[in-house]
Amino acid sequence: MQFSLHKRLIFWLFGLVFVSTGIVMLLFIQDADRRIDEFRFDHASNLAKTLAEGSLDALVTEDYVSLRNSVEVTLPGEDYAYAAVIRADGKILSHTDLDLVGRIKKGASVKLDGMSFSDATYHGWQVHEVVYPAVLNNELLANAYVAYYIDSHKNIDSKTITSIVGIFLFLISALTIGGYFVTRQFVKPIDSLTALISDFEIQRGELQFDENIWKRNDEVGKLAHAFKSMQLDVVEYIEKLRVEMEERIKAESASKSKSDFLANMSHELRTPLNAIIGYSELLIEDSDDKGDHAAIKDLQKINSSGIHLLHLIDNLLDISKIEAGKMELEYIDTDLQALIHEVAETTATQVAQNNNQLIVNISSDVGRSYLDATKIKQILFNLLSNASKFTKEGNIELVVYKREDNGNVNCVFEVRDQGIGMTEEQCAKVFLPYTQADGATTRKYGGTGLGLTISQRFCQMMGGDITVSSVLGKGSVFTVYFPVNEIDNVKSA
Repeated sequence: MQFSLHKRLIFWLFGLVFVSTGIVMLLFIQDADRRIDEFRFDHASNLAKTLAEGSLDALVTEDYVSLRNSVEVTLPGEDYAYAAVIRADGKILSHTDLDLVGRIKKGASVKLDGMSFSDATYHGWQVHEVVYPAVLNNELLANAYVAYYIDSHKNIDSKTITSIVGIFLFLISALTIGGYFVTRQFVKPIDSLTALISDFEIQRGELQFDENIWKRNDEVGKLAHAFKSMQLDVVEYIEKLRVEMEERIKAESASKSKSDFLANMSHELRTPLNAIIGYSELLIEDSDDKGDHAAIKDLQKINSSGIHLLHLIDNLLDISKIEAGKMELEYIDTDLQALIHEVAETTATQVAQNNNQLIVNISSDVGRSYLDATKIKQILFNLLSNASKFTKEGNIELVVYKREDNGNVNCVFEVRDQGIGMTEEQCAKVFLPYTQADGATTRKYGGTGLGLTISQRFCQMMGGDITVSSVLGKGSVFTVYFPVNEIDNVKSA
């Protein structure tokens, strides 16, 4: 159970008061006991001295009756145990309790200022025995004994104990009541601030502080000012967040509308393009049969332009599906070596256009894997197409191998070219959609700037990524990697 701050303060204050008052009372009792013990010792010493001096006449005259009367009247009250006069030869001349004389157990004797004292046991109680010698003409005639109780409860009477307990309870009550009102001085303003904050959370309005709290110069007043400052910051932040959320909703709505438009328009454009490509291929065959070579050249331009435009539309459709979250992966059992050779054969014509040579190196441990073959083909087509476009009379190398990264086995594809290369700034934005290295590159080499973006998104969907390293004027290396044989990594964009 979680108690309020006020109750916890009261609890700890009461505990502190109780403990501290108890310690003070204990020290007071100990000090009172010590003072009483000192008083008893001094009093017993004086009684023993008086008894010793008063017994000299009785010892000289051997009038022991008067000595017994003197011993009996020596003890002033119940705090004293016994008194006695014993002659130097050991004969008991007088004792207040003769029946227990032989059974009084005494400890070691200590001498002090012409007398001695020791602790003893009497009736089961601890007593302090003071001995004072009766000396006449430097001759020891007898010893006077006076014993008093040294137990604490004997020293302090019931009236004193009652007074101490009363003082103890009064202090606890007074400090507890005072502590309650003191803690309220701290807790009440905090409760007010808490209530204000609660109202603010519900209403998102202005904090209206109690004027007394607002004018305070102590920590509570500083806390109120801090809350006020915080409230202004929170209101400003909430308003800023609201504006950002509205703008984001508008942007997301516009982005979705754009993606839907691109997807619809891509389908609308594909149908006539496929017809143009199909008819151009038929016309090429007819012209070839008729021997009309001049028409074949023009028809091939129409066919290649249609295929290029269809490729651009495919890219637009893919990026719109990815942005709309509708692109899915289809994992199948794939022979990677056969897939790579198929890609190499398909891109061979494009590679040869700039007098380039394609070199394929496949590690022996690359075999069958569970992958999305279509996406991998598209990634490799994009990378090899870019390498062929930006490289002239050079080598383009496709290296495929497996490596272990943090306990996971990844399939790695490296496409290395000897093309124009890129700067670090160009490498940083090469994967951004609708972006190429720079405007001059776009004008010279063409393209939409979507191929690498789509390739990177596909890699990330398969649990991998694509990176690039490049040296301007010397070429680039694109590295694609993703886990193999990991069915759990299947996910949609």
